[in-house]
Amino acid sequence: ATHKVIVLIYGSAWFSNNAKDAAFQSYGKQLLDGGFAVVSINHRASTEAKFPSQIQDVKAAIRFVRGNAAKYGFDTSFVGITGFSFALTGEAAVNPQAPDVSLPFTMCHEMSHRMCIANERDANFAAFLAASNHSDPQFRYSAYFMAYRYCMAALSTVTSQAAVDARARVDEGVSDYLRYDMAQYDAFYRTRKNASATKAGDAVNNAYLKTSGDASGLASYGEVCDLLVSWHVQQVLLPSLAEEENPFDPLDKTQVDLTGIVHAGGN
Repeated sequence: ATHKVIVLIYGSAWFSNNAKDAAFQSYGKQLLDGGFAVVSINHRASTEAKFPSQIQDVKAAIRFVRGNAAKYGFDTSFVGITGFSFALTGEAAVNPQAPDVSLPFTMCHEMSHRMCIANERDANFAAFLAASNHSDPQFRYSAYFMAYRYCMAALSTVTSQAAVDARARVDEGVSDYLRYDMAQYDAFYRTRKNASATKAGDAVNNAYLKTSGDASGLASYGEVCDLLVSWHVQQVLLPSLAEEENPFDPLDKTQVDLTGIVHAGGN
């Protein structure tokens, strides 16, 4: 039997040259348990070899995988690579083939990580704030589209009658345009989903997030709902309920009975 291959590249911004064992222990095992052949590699550090030497090392590892496929039982029709590198450009790493409606939000999410917002919940909230205040309406729509998805997904996990009724009320107000975008978004990921790959990928990402200090792991993404609801209450709901204050003017005859007061109101 042959196995699909994952080439494991540890995260070090190319500074390290001997962390392959740590990478395998932290999230390579989950991939192995998921049925993949895991090739954890080292590469030259940027302190000892100038870029793109590190890319050349990765390519050499892939050539080794392809050249020794029969020996190790590799299925070279599928060779995946973990991680990414954007050097000094500061670009957000996103999948450009993802539905257009989600791209602005995703770009803001990834750029928030570049600004040292590590927690996925906080990165999602930062993405919402940035995109919802953008001058481009496509960014604003993307912000509320993804916020809607996260909140409705969270609401669907609650089985109380109140939650069911709330979801039904919200669904009644959904426009045909939003329904279409939701259907397109769901179809994109449903038709590309591989059960074993998803299970292994989720396990890896969950382990990575927890290792990085995010105790909630994958659940952190959905925890943004708490922040979104709090933001809506503070910024939208409460201001809409507040009565406009009428400043008190002691000389305003509509507010104070000035009858009998000498010189009141300039008289």
